[in-house]
Amino acid sequence: HMRDPAAAKNMCIEHFARSAGRLAYLEAKLQLTADQKPLWDKWEEATAAGNATMKDDCIAGIPAKDTPSTALDRDSRVEKLLTDKLDTLKTARPALEALYQSLSPEQRIAFDHSTKGRHKGMGGPKWQHHGPGGNDPGGQEMSPG
Repeated sequence: HMRDPAAAKNMCIEHFARSAGRLAYLEAKLQLTADQKPLWDKWEEATAAGNATMKDDCIAGIPAKDTPSTALDRDSRVEKLLTDKLDTLKTARPALEALYQSLSPEQRIAFDHSTKGRHKGMGGPKWQHHGPGGNDPGGQEMSPG
C-alpha cells in the first residue's frame, strides 16, 4: 500500500528535526571551550547543509498520492539519498577531524558515545530498502537514531 504523501513528508521533516536536536544536545553536553567553538561551528555548518539537502531530497522523492512507485523508482531515490549522505560525510570530514582533535579525552568519550550507531547500516538517516510492496514512502524508511 502507499502511504499518504503528507505523512511521508512529515516523516522526512521529523527525522531531520530530531537530528538537529541531537546536535544541539551534543554541543551543550560537550561544554566546548572558546577555542573549540569555531571548530564545532564549522563541522555543524557542513553537517547541517548536507542534512538540509537530504531532507529536501527525501521530500522530493515522495510519490504523489495514488502514483505507483516501481522498484527502479525506489532504488533511484535510495541511491540519491545515499549519495547525499556520502557527499555530506566527505565535505564535513576535515571539519570533524579538526574538531575531534581539539576535544579532551572526556569530551571524546561523550562525542563517541553520542554518535555511536549514527552510521549503522547505510549511514546517517538509516535508509532501508523495502522491495516491491514495501510499507514505506518510496521505498525508504527512516528509523529513529
